[in-house]
Amino acid sequence: RIIATCALYPMDEATCELRKMYIRPKHRGRGYGKRLLEETLSQARRMGFKTMTLETATVLKEAVVLYKSYGFKPYESTHLCWRCDQAYMLEL
Repeated sequence: RIIATCALYPMDEATCELRKMYIRPKHRGRGYGKRLLEETLSQARRMGFKTMTLETATVLKEAVVLYKSYGFKPYESTHLCWRCDQAYMLEL
């Protein structure tokens, strides 16, 4: 059974977006988010991306703390998904 997921979406040659990172609620708090994010960051670097962006919502407090702990910084996105109110960027 799938308990976690995420995807990388290429925005251009240098930038990818982290999308759909999700951990099933009963599996949260066990380090899966960190492991998934670390693997995704490594994969983005192997693919040659220089920057990763993501969009999230303020109500996802644990996710925001996780992203910030890995060095993601807020930035002004030219678009935001209707569910999101924050955008973050990380130089890889």
